[in-house]
Amino acid sequence: MTLTSHQHAGGPDVALSLIAAELDRVRDLLVSQLTSRGGTEEVERLLKYVGGRGGKMLRPALLLLSGLAAGALTDKHIRAGAIIEMIHTATLLHDDVIDDGQIRRGIPTVNRMWGNEPAVLVGDYLLSHAFYLCAGLDREPARIIAEATTQVCEGELTQITQKHNWDLTEQQYIEIITDKSASLFAAACRVGAHLANGCPVLCDQLAAFGLSMGAAFQITDDLLDLTGDETRAGKTLGADIDNDKPTLALIHLLGHCDQARRAAIQTLVEADGRREELSAVLQAAGSLDYARDTACRHIQQALDILRQVRPAPARGALEALARHIVERTQ
Repeated sequence: MTLTSHQHAGGPDVALSLIAAELDRVRDLLVSQLTSRGGTEEVERLLKYVGGRGGKMLRPALLLLSGLAAGALTDKHIRAGAIIEMIHTATLLHDDVIDDGQIRRGIPTVNRMWGNEPAVLVGDYLLSHAFYLCAGLDREPARIIAEATTQVCEGELTQITQKHNWDLTEQQYIEIITDKSASLFAAACRVGAHLANGCPVLCDQLAAFGLSMGAAFQITDDLLDLTGDETRAGKTLGADIDNDKPTLALIHLLGHCDQARRAAIQTLVEADGRREELSAVLQAAGSLDYARDTACRHIQQALDILRQVRPAPARGALEALARHIVERTQ
C-alpha cells in the first residue's frame, strides 16, 4: 500500500529539529527527577542508569508538536512531556521483566543488570513520580494522562491473559494495541493541544491522529519483533513469539489455514528459537505484507485526519513522524 502525500514534510530528524530545544528540556527535567531521596548509593546508581539510557522521545515529541500546532509551548508542556516519557519508560521496565528482555535502547536492561525485583520497583517509582509531577498540571491534562495510563495497564493485562490464545481475532488484537500503546500516543497529542489552549475540535483531531499513529506504531513494532535486527532495533527481539503472544501477522496466517496446518504452525510458534523459520512461513503466506499494509492504512487514516489541521511547520513535522513509523519495516 502506498501512502498518498500532499506536501513534502521532510524526515523525522527535520521534524524533531523544530522542537529540539524543548526536547532537551524534557530530557533534562526527566533526568533531574530520577534522583534518590535518601536511598543508598546503589539506588542512586540504578536511577541514574535509567535516566541516562535515553530513547527516541517520540511521545514527548508528539506532545510538543501538537502544542505548536495549537498555539505556543509553555513550561507545562515540558513537565507534561517528562510525565509521558516517565510513564512510557515504566512500561518498558515492566515489559522487560515480563518478556525477559536483555537489551533495551542498545544497552543491558535493568532486570539483566539488577534483577527483576529492582526493575519492577523502579518502574513503580517512575509511575508514582509521574503522578506526583501531574500535581503541577491543571485538572484536565492530569485526568487525560491518568485515564491513558489506566488504559495502557488494562491493555497489557489483556494481552498477557490472551497468551496461547490462537483464536484471537484481528479486532481483539487491535483493541489490545489501542489500549496498551495507541492510547498514550493519543493522550500525548491531546494534552499538548490542550495546554496550548487549542479548541476542543482541534484537540479531538490531534488525539485521533495520535490514536491511529499509535496503532500503526505497535503493528510495526510487532513486525520488527519477528523480522528485525537486534543491533539496529537496540532491544531484544522475538519476545512475542517466545512468550506465545498472537500478533497481527500470525493471526492473519492462522485465519487462512485448515486445522492440520494450524496445528503445525502452533507447534512451530511454541518451539524455542524458531523466529527465522516462522518469519519465512509468514512471508510466504503474505501475512507480513498484510500486517505492513494494515499499518499503512492506520497511518493513512492518521494523515487524513491531520489534513484537517491548519497547515503549519508543526503539522508537517507530525506528518513526517507518522510516515517514519511504517518506513521502519521497509
